Amino acid sequence: MKTHLSFRGLIILFLIGTMIPLLVMVGLVVFRLQQTYLVNEAQNRLISFVQAGVERFSNSNDLTLLAVNLSEHLRVLGADMFLQDDHGNPVPPSLGTGPWLDSAIHADIRGAQKSSMQMIGSGDSSRLVYLAAIVDQTKNVLGSVEASLPMEGINDQLNALRRWLTLIISIASALAVVLAIPLSGVIIRPLKILVGSVERVRQGDLETRAPIPAVHELGQLATTYNQMLDRISDDFKNQTRLVEAMRRFAADASHELRSPLSVFRNSVELLGKAVQQNEHRQVTDILSILRKEADSMTEMVDDLLLLARLDQPEDTVASTLRLEEINPLPFLEEIYERSRLLARGQQIEFVWPTCELDPILADREMLRRALNNIIENAIIYTPPKRKIYLKLDKQDNYCCFIIEDQGIGIAPDQLDKIYERFYRSDESRNRRIPGTGLGLAIVAAIVRAHGGMIKAESEPGRGSCFQLQFKQISPSD
Repeated sequence: MKTHLSFRGLIILFLIGTMIPLLVMVGLVVFRLQQTYLVNEAQNRLISFVQAGVERFSNSNDLTLLAVNLSEHLRVLGADMFLQDDHGNPVPPSLGTGPWLDSAIHADIRGAQKSSMQMIGSGDSSRLVYLAAIVDQTKNVLGSVEASLPMEGINDQLNALRRWLTLIISIASALAVVLAIPLSGVIIRPLKILVGSVERVRQGDLETRAPIPAVHELGQLATTYNQMLDRISDDFKNQTRLVEAMRRFAADASHELRSPLSVFRNSVELLGKAVQQNEHRQVTDILSILRKEADSMTEMVDDLLLLARLDQPEDTVASTLRLEEINPLPFLEEIYERSRLLARGQQIEFVWPTCELDPILADREMLRRALNNIIENAIIYTPPKRKIYLKLDKQDNYCCFIIEDQGIGIAPDQLDKIYERFYRSDESRNRRIPGTGLGLAIVAAIVRAHGGMIKAESEPGRGSCFQLQFKQISPSD
């Protein structure tokens, strides 16, 4: 079975795996720099002491005198010193246990009239050896001088530094291990919060959103995740709304078509009996009833299909609307002319607007249907010789279509229910006024699809006033 390492474990391994090698590398660099410094410092001091002693006695060709004074001069450093003349013979006095280089090397240096610095031996027995030719003012070679320093003191300092660096790196590595655990917790905390949000969503809470951490990359991840979740949530809500609309359509259709279908079934049975009995007048009456019921069912199904279409997600509804610029005044005049033909003794009046109105963006046939539904209701519920007013007004940036009647009105406790499907007030039931109760539901759905608002005010016995508000197109648009 494949084992999985946690992200926190990876962070701890990364911190430790980078910190400890980094500390070791820093220690090595410090050790190397200190070693180079000490060796260079010893070389420079040795060279400067030898050159200063040689230059001091450069006017004298007496190598013995040079050897005496140079040995006293180098004794301060704890150095060894050995001189040879131009024939390779040793020149006393010497200092220390030298020489450390053979005569051939001395001869080469004298022949080249140069100097050299080299390290001989290893470990604590190693030495820095400086070899230089002794030349007088006329460039004649008088001999060669060999001066050397033991590396024991420098090695002691480097060994002490090595022990201190080892101790410091060990302590720092231990601290790195200790600090890596809480530091890794701080690093993964935003990620754990994001994982917690994802888990809550997995359990069904689609309203949960991940907080945006301060870390830029994690903030981008959380923002992208939230945007993705918003889209999924919107799609889910739209799908739920669509399923609910289909369920409501099926429930409404099955409920409202039950009675007409019963009438159909009974009428067909009666029609069969009338045909058998040659009752032609009864056949005519039954066919008239069937025709009316068919028209009623057709109208109801059309209304239900329209409501089902308007109940779909906003994007879907908006794509089905045939939007165009409509000038409210001539449009309402067309509605007014139609209303006069439908009047049953009511006085329908068109009230001229007192302000200038900008065009609106709407589906002409949908808007026409919404206004006609309200006006037809006003005609049905307004007694003859009373008035129905058609008005236009402007509120903020909205154009208001106003239909005001002097009808029977709506009770206050029923005013909030008039937009529900198949709802009919008590007055309409008592008077047996025909209708399916879908008219105002359709009006509200049409207005909502256009991003508008609908308002209703009513007082029983004195009439009702409906306002349909649609946003105007400003000249700047």
